[in-house]
Order: sequence, then C-alpha cells, then structure tokens
Amino acid sequence: MTSYQITVDVDTPEEAEQVMNKINAICQDIIEGGRDAGEKYAKTIIPKRSGRLAAGTTLEGGGGSFRLTNDVYYGIFVDKGHMTPSHFRGRPAKHRSHVAGKFFSEKIWLFVQNDINERCMELLSLK
Repeated sequence: MTSYQITVDVDTPEEAEQVMNKINAICQDIIEGGRDAGEKYAKTIIPKRSGRLAAGTTLEGGGGSFRLTNDVYYGIFVDKGHMTPSHFRGRPAKHRSHVAGKFFSEKIWLFVQNDINERCMELLSLK
C-alpha cells in the first residue's frame, strides 16, 4: 500500500478547511481516474474469444478502495487455471491436464496501483 503525506501551512481555520476540500477533491479525481484506467486496461488484457469475459469484468468502488468483479461463471477458471474434465459427453477422457491461468486479476491490480502512483507523483511534482 502506498501513502503520501502533504504538509500545508495555513493561517486560519477557514483556509485550512478550503485546503482540505481541495485536497480531497484532487484525491477523488486521482482514484476515479485510476479506476477508469483500470477498467480500460482490463478490457485489453483479458483473453478474448467471444468478449463475454471482458464485458463481465468491472472495477467498482471509490474513496480509496476498489473491488474487481467478474459476472461470468468461468472467469475464475480462466484467471487461476483449472484441470481438464475427467469425462466428456459421458465417456472418460483419454488424459487430464492442467490449463494454466492467465492471472489477469493480479495484472489489473498492479496496473491500477501503478497508475494511481503515477497520478500522485505528477500532482505532487515528484517525478
């Protein structure tokens, strides 16, 4: 988890409230931008055959927390990997093997984290 500390000198409580409101608005913009960028990235990184898996993936949330969801029932199998079935159409399979996962959920999380970090660095002029 990444955190930033901002120090601002103010003279009056009203000025402090204005500064805090501006900082909160900027942080919300950064987080929403990270979420939107993460959704666009998810659509490009998820393997496509029919497009159903990418369409079912959403990145929701705000206020500093995100939740990656996928409404497609087989999304977890594509993401984490799975074994081939032992039977096919009532007959035993000739052999079973492991199908490797694409691990797109971890890639999406890394992308969102890096995107938010870059936005914060640009805002704070640390880059």
